[in-house]
Amino acid sequence: MIKKIVIILIIIISCVQVVTLAVNEGTIYLQADKEQYEKGELITVTVHQKNLSIVAFDLQLLFDSDKLEYIEGEETTNVVNNQLYYMWFDETGGQKRQTQEILATFVFRAKEDGIANIALQGDYYDAEGELIDVQEVGITITIGQEEKENEEEQEETGESEDPNTSLLKTLRINEEGLSPSFSPDITEYYFVAGEDIQNLEVTAIPENKEETVHITGNKNLKEGLNTITIEVLSENQENKTEYQIHVTKTAKIEEANTNLETLAIENQMLYPAFDNNTTSYQVQVENTVEEVRILAVPEDMEAIVTIQGEGIAGNIPEKTISLKEGDNLVKIEVTAKDKITKKEFQINIHKNNEEEQKIYEEEQEEQQKIREELLKETVSMAHNDSEQDQSIARMMNEGEQENIQNEEKEEEKQGMQMIWISIALGLLVILVISVWIFHKK
Repeated sequence: MIKKIVIILIIIISCVQVVTLAVNEGTIYLQADKEQYEKGELITVTVHQKNLSIVAFDLQLLFDSDKLEYIEGEETTNVVNNQLYYMWFDETGGQKRQTQEILATFVFRAKEDGIANIALQGDYYDAEGELIDVQEVGITITIGQEEKENEEEQEETGESEDPNTSLLKTLRINEEGLSPSFSPDITEYYFVAGEDIQNLEVTAIPENKEETVHITGNKNLKEGLNTITIEVLSENQENKTEYQIHVTKTAKIEEANTNLETLAIENQMLYPAFDNNTTSYQVQVENTVEEVRILAVPEDMEAIVTIQGEGIAGNIPEKTISLKEGDNLVKIEVTAKDKITKKEFQINIHKNNEEEQKIYEEEQEEQQKIREELLKETVSMAHNDSEQDQSIARMMNEGEQENIQNEEKEEEKQGMQMIWISIALGLLVILVISVWIFHKK
């Protein structure tokens, strides 16, 4: 009976997407089997849970299909484009609830060098069929060899022959802590230096070895804010890109904290998953969405957060943004307690136009069909398992009944033997007495 109730609850919740928050709180996070991979190498990604007791879950992974290829995973896993779906529930209705750390394992292949992100979202249910409130943490995977910090690396050159490019292939400094992770399209970077650092060595390798690179501002760092500028001019002298590293030199590093505790959009999914070492995000919303609510909570509550240039008032650091069709770039700036150090996060919110919305709805219908098929397959498997369990139970019952009948027959046989033995002993006694009487006479 409990099993049927759980299955019905899962179907209802999956179809109508009713959200009921339970008291349970925990974390669902992704983990790879190592930190860095070579192109062509297999990547094992595991889904972990912490402090949860789960009776059912409906999981979705969003991965970078340009850099990752899905190879294999759990039974009932389905992949559409760059989205992976997996569904599981306890067919016993909670007796075998998922409390072990690893929930699922998936294998990808590294296709191209670079940074690949895997975002995570899903619905997780307790034994009462209620949705569990969880924190979901994705993963960033590095593909390709890390450049070695030696003299040979300084002479490394780009491989592009495009005379129009003015982008860098590599950007790093000789100290740990540069944020965000380098990407040719990201031009703003941040670093907090201790008061003992006077100079920073900047390695800036262009995509095309014929590009011109000019670095300024990395020597004789002063107390407070410093800006290192890396100017890159294309081979044909027609295009120029400027990268900047904003360096705060301070004795009170703890007061230069510009990290966010939370960055989220209500009812929407950031891609990649939020990480303080990532400052640029993408979100796609339906054509019917007129506005979104953005939540940006600083790690240091004395830091100041502004969204689109406006400060956030009140105890809840959030702001509602109106949307137009197409791209909507939202800038979130965090100013540290020291009032000097700053860091900017960007979210590009793309609102579908009518044509995009039509394609999006078709994809959603296809995904819903897949979810329903997965659910049917999972229920069917559970039903088969249940029939097997019942069959085994019947066999066990039949065996037990046969044992009982055999025991009863054995007891009856032993009883008859005791009766015959008693009769024989009685006759023997009578015979002995008769003989004694005869001899006495």
